[in-house]
Amino acid sequence: MAASSKDGAVVVKIPTVPRPRAEYIAAEKRRSEQSRAKSASQASGGSSSAAAPPSRFFCEWAFICWALPLSALGGFVLYLVAIPLLAAAGLFALPALCFAYLYISHFMPLHDWAEKIPVLAIKYFNFERSLWPQPRFEAMSSSRTSVSVLLGERYQLQPRRVLDKCNVDYSIPASRGRVVALPLLSDAEYVNLRALRLGVWKGLGTAMVEATLSLMRQMPDTSLAPGGYLRRYGDAIRFGEGESAVDFAMAVLGDSYPTFPDEWADRTSDEALTRMCLHGLGPHRLERTERGYVVKTNALASFDVAEGFERYGGDVHLDEQFRPVRIVRLEKSEGGRGGLVEVEYLPGCEGWEYVKFCFRCSLFTLVTIVDHLYGVHLQWANGMVVACREQLGADHPVRRFLTPYYFGTIQVNHIARHLLIAQGSLGARNFAFSDEGLRAAWQAVPEVMVDGAELRGELGDAELLRLLFDVPEYCARREGELGLRLPYYEQAEAYWRVMHRMVADYFDLWFPTPEEAAADAELRCWLEALVGELVHTAPLLPALRGFGQAELRAFAIDAVTRCVFEVTAHHEHYGGVAVYAQDVRFCSFAWPVGERCGTKITAVTQATLMAATSFPMPPLLNRKPGLDAFSLASFLRAPSDEAMPRLEEACRRFEEGTLSLVRRCDEFVAQADRRPAPWNHGLWSFNPRYFEASVSV
Repeated sequence: MAASSKDGAVVVKIPTVPRPRAEYIAAEKRRSEQSRAKSASQASGGSSSAAAPPSRFFCEWAFICWALPLSALGGFVLYLVAIPLLAAAGLFALPALCFAYLYISHFMPLHDWAEKIPVLAIKYFNFERSLWPQPRFEAMSSSRTSVSVLLGERYQLQPRRVLDKCNVDYSIPASRGRVVALPLLSDAEYVNLRALRLGVWKGLGTAMVEATLSLMRQMPDTSLAPGGYLRRYGDAIRFGEGESAVDFAMAVLGDSYPTFPDEWADRTSDEALTRMCLHGLGPHRLERTERGYVVKTNALASFDVAEGFERYGGDVHLDEQFRPVRIVRLEKSEGGRGGLVEVEYLPGCEGWEYVKFCFRCSLFTLVTIVDHLYGVHLQWANGMVVACREQLGADHPVRRFLTPYYFGTIQVNHIARHLLIAQGSLGARNFAFSDEGLRAAWQAVPEVMVDGAELRGELGDAELLRLLFDVPEYCARREGELGLRLPYYEQAEAYWRVMHRMVADYFDLWFPTPEEAAADAELRCWLEALVGELVHTAPLLPALRGFGQAELRAFAIDAVTRCVFEVTAHHEHYGGVAVYAQDVRFCSFAWPVGERCGTKITAVTQATLMAATSFPMPPLLNRKPGLDAFSLASFLRAPSDEAMPRLEEACRRFEEGTLSLVRRCDEFVAQADRRPAPWNHGLWSFNPRYFEASVSV
């Protein structure tokens, strides 16, 4: 058998043939005799240059004298130490597992395990945080693309690239016919907001978080069973007369519940309903009518709810003095076969107090799902981080400016996907919707958004696009529609102007002329990506591409400012609902038909939701220990050393402006009692004192 080698020579390959057994034995015998002869020759001095190897007898003797005793001693130590340790571990492990099972079984005994685990996890994390060393942020490192952060870890600004994403449950609609997709946790620039280092720990931490959160979705869900908790436990989960819902919830989660500045001594009167509409959750949804004003929630009435629970909905009509004059609900006709019909309730009539409660709960749910979860988290925060990470390099000035404002957004939205949005999650268990009703509600969310989205079809594309990113212009339009200037919009505009000036000063350093801004390809790509990510602005992309250079630069400043405004001010207004969630007699995500109080199950689950979504993020202004250096100035760079004084002056003006606004908002609260009704209440939504720099859950 022949074959050619690389150099052209012919190599003959001879196949091997097994030898007979007798021949094999004879060959082995010859080799053994030769080996003995060679060993004898070396032992007799046949080789003077090489040292004689130890004899086989000596090796065997050494093995017997040393190796065997050592092995026996090791085995004895193993027997004396390891086996008792293993036995002790087994003896301790079995009781520990039994204790854990019994404790969890008797802890919150009426709840599913998927509702117990988050509570225990929250308590564990709070305890663990108490053991951490004092967090501190170091100064910027020599690298222009990183900053030292918590516990000496490094916040590494990752290179620009397309992020891996996954779709959320319920096929929630996004822009351009797509569904909402969130970046994977593995793409976060910092893995868990505190102590895990990048590298192998990032992958391990990602896998552990993913496994823990996914586990909840696979556990039994009593709320989806026929009749749910109401049929299973009946009166055992209802509050008795005089029983405090707040005390009940705080007995479980009081040590983990978030703090809040506003107080509601009066929660159920008609005056409290007016406060809810003007100073609470409702001012951004206030509309003008021929006879006064209205705040609507009947958009939720058509979605099915679980057995035994009341439907959402109720439109509160106010007169010119903002007194409630009627509530209109969409309710099922008699027999339930004729669809929904309008039913009007007047002050003092039978059912008036009940429909007020229904409205408060419906507004609470509407703002949570539409404005907070969808609007801030899934639209603005997600759109900002995706556009920044995919279109801007790590050293781009806009990327560096926005880094504190999307800090932790990928992690937070990942947790929100599992904890609030997914089927069987804590969020889904809180709401009264059936699974089909919740799916339908998510599909309808874009149609009930406000803050400029309600103006689609009324304005031209370019005008609407500018309005959606220009808060003062939108506030002026709202003032014209309502015929008055609400404190809500007055403070919103004041905060906008402070932030807008900071952004404009920053652009003056990096893009001093419209030509320079228009020539920056990454900036243009970022604007198009951001506009394309938002469900109501994606159809307006042609208008953006038609902007001139000066208009493009002005729009870029507005776009950066609006992103910051959403994740700070609007997130505080829409997401700072701890005062409402604490008391299911005040506001409840779900309540039995005809009852003015949520169940004990809802009291705990919605308090859990608040505690689980209130882990601290870097503050916008407060000098908290360890967090004071994680500020805007830590990430900003000037284009040259000569321009640094201008940047420092811009940061100084920004801090002065925010402190001035803090004093103004504090004064507004302090003087509430001196103002006539219905303006005699405080407002905390736009006080930078309470802002976090980026979205928490």
